[in-house]
Amino acid sequence: MNEEREEGITFGEIVRLVRRRLWAVLAAAALVTAGTVLLTVLVLNPRSVRYGFTFALSSPAAPAQQYADGAPFYYRDVVSEAALAAVLAGDARFAGTDPAQMIENDDVTITSDGGADTMYLGTYTVRVKAGAFPDASAAAAFLRGVAENAARMIRESAENLDYSVQSSAYYAAPLEDRISVLAQLRETLLENYNAWIARYSGAYSVSVNGTGKTLGNYRAEASAPFSAGLQENLSKTCREGGYGQIVLASDASDETVAKAVSLQRAALKEEYERNRKVIEGFQGIQRAEGGSSAGSGVEQYIVRNGVISSQIGNFTASGEDDGSGTLTAGSVKAFSDTLDAQYRALGSAAETLKQVTAVIYAENTWASYPARSIVSEGGINPVLAGAAAFVLSFLVAAIVVCTVDYPAHRAKKEQPAQPPALPQTDGAGGEE
Repeated sequence: MNEEREEGITFGEIVRLVRRRLWAVLAAAALVTAGTVLLTVLVLNPRSVRYGFTFALSSPAAPAQQYADGAPFYYRDVVSEAALAAVLAGDARFAGTDPAQMIENDDVTITSDGGADTMYLGTYTVRVKAGAFPDASAAAAFLRGVAENAARMIRESAENLDYSVQSSAYYAAPLEDRISVLAQLRETLLENYNAWIARYSGAYSVSVNGTGKTLGNYRAEASAPFSAGLQENLSKTCREGGYGQIVLASDASDETVAKAVSLQRAALKEEYERNRKVIEGFQGIQRAEGGSSAGSGVEQYIVRNGVISSQIGNFTASGEDDGSGTLTAGSVKAFSDTLDAQYRALGSAAETLKQVTAVIYAENTWASYPARSIVSEGGINPVLAGAAAFVLSFLVAAIVVCTVDYPAHRAKKEQPAQPPALPQTDGAGGEE
């Protein structure tokens, strides 16, 4: 009985088949590996890899979490469009990069890692997509630029401070209100120095324009103009002199001052006459009823007219204004000049405070780096991807080779062996 037996391919046969076409298999695997590595590096990783950089941001205003001007500090402002534009403008490698497009594509993000205390606003990590820059070096420069720009933004907020009162606002106010303005300005200056002294001590030295002084000395200088005693004296003079409602420009001429005083004296004359009629009315009622004017409210009119009499003098009893009394062009000009001198002195003190504050921020604001290295996050390791692609493609190529070559190999193996050739005899062979 004939038996047929089918046998599968053996490992040895696989090795022999692959060995016959080894260079073709290796070439195919190499091509697939190269393609995989290029795909990973040029296509996949730029879309998924992010470079991360962590930094801590110090500031004198860290306890309050705000800028020098009092505006609240939001760490997301570090990667705002304006901030990114400033960073991108600082390096030629970033030319053509649109900050608005970066935000729209979510190319850059920032997270807070906490760490806020009396020195640091916090610790932050900025991440940027690898595809947003030509190489890792450019991305690293960008990330460090973001950190340094954050510190610069805080320093600039101090450099742009203005503690002074604008001259347009000051000279638009009546003389009486200018006293309040100056008092408020002085209080603001001292409050700021008190805050710096509380944070750094009165002995903390700050150099402005090459001259170093302690915070205590700066405060003492700022407290000299418009002292409490001077303020009280000027307020009394203004009130009793009748200067309060007069408004004078910084360059008011003598003629302008005289006109303003004349108008004010006329207004006081009218007020005096109104009050006099009220007083006479009360007095008429008093005589008719035989009662007392006490508690009737007429006393305030009597007192007020007494003040007006001292301010405009004989004008109260005459239709002609002879210029007597405390309210004169000369007294008003002298009073205004006194206020202006205090305004200039406090303005100088305000400028000094601005410079002191800017120096403090410049010396105490910086970005520090817990780890200076840039961290790559996400993506695929090109080496591992290439190794996996090589192994897989080698196996696939080997399978293809075996699939193609094995039938012929098997057919050759199963071909029956030819019988050995018989020796040929002489066809006329006979008996001997």
